[in-house]
Amino acid sequence: MELAGCDRLTISPSLLEKLDSTTSSVAKKLDIAKSKNENIERVFMNEKTFRWMMNENIMATEKLGEGIRNFAADIVKLENIVKLKIQNGKPYIPIQPMVIEKSAVYHLLEDCPV
Repeated sequence: MELAGCDRLTISPSLLEKLDSTTSSVAKKLDIAKSKNENIERVFMNEKTFRWMMNENIMATEKLGEGIRNFAADIVKLENIVKLKIQNGKPYIPIQPMVIEKSAVYHLLEDCPV
């Protein structure tokens, strides 16, 4: 909920289900207009600075690596599901780039869990 307002955020199907069942309102936490009024120290960023800051933050380094590994594993799972559907005669429906909304992950896969 702390990332409410973040554009283009990848959300797992289990979290989408949890959010779908939530009836409380969600306050937007991230807002460009509000951030312009904040006194935030500007950080000069180049590759060297970025790599140093990234390496200094253990959680960021580990979570980034974990996320990349999980995305790679999920791509393999998705490819296998699509291959099975094609082999079983399911028509291929190309998906156009879009903003992912609730349950959009299942657009191509029908009800198959990823």
